[in-house]
Amino acid sequence: MALSNTSCWVQKLSFGFIATSLLLLAGCKSTPQSDYDTNYDFNQLKSYSHLVLEEATDTISAERIKQAIDTQLQAQGFKLKQGDSDFLVSYRFITQEKPKSSGMSIGLGTGTSGRHGSIGIGTSIPVGEEMVTEQSIQIDVVDSNTNRLIWRGSDKFDFDKGGEAKLESTNATVANILSVFPPQKISN
Repeated sequence: MALSNTSCWVQKLSFGFIATSLLLLAGCKSTPQSDYDTNYDFNQLKSYSHLVLEEATDTISAERIKQAIDTQLQAQGFKLKQGDSDFLVSYRFITQEKPKSSGMSIGLGTGTSGRHGSIGIGTSIPVGEEMVTEQSIQIDVVDSNTNRLIWRGSDKFDFDKGGEAKLESTNATVANILSVFPPQKISN
């Protein structure tokens, strides 16, 4: 009897560990940001070509992103065409400096307590002035007939990695961005 109770306990513990691990892993993947023309018929899109970009300073990363875009779009059934295509694709790197949240701050406050209530004033001062570079990839889709932006997607990206790790990170980021293209209409 003691053995079956132990076995049941181990099964519950294992299930809990697996469920927690999956939730933590799911939380690590970022959600891409996207916006699009809600009046545009994305069902008409069958082929694409690349917009000619100005010379990139990091040609290795630029070529990786271009190849990842081609891989994802072709996996979704779009055909790469030179010249006359239904839509054009471009991309760019966005780098922003933001204050790093250290999670530590100093709080100052004052307050009074009256007979029928209380009033309090407080402030928090972050400790340290460290900045962090936040980088992302932005992909634009442009209607080739009107030269109008019809869809834009972006996601955070870690440019600090190199070699195989950077290649895998590039492919994963582009796949994540293009997972929401073309947009799906929500039926009421």
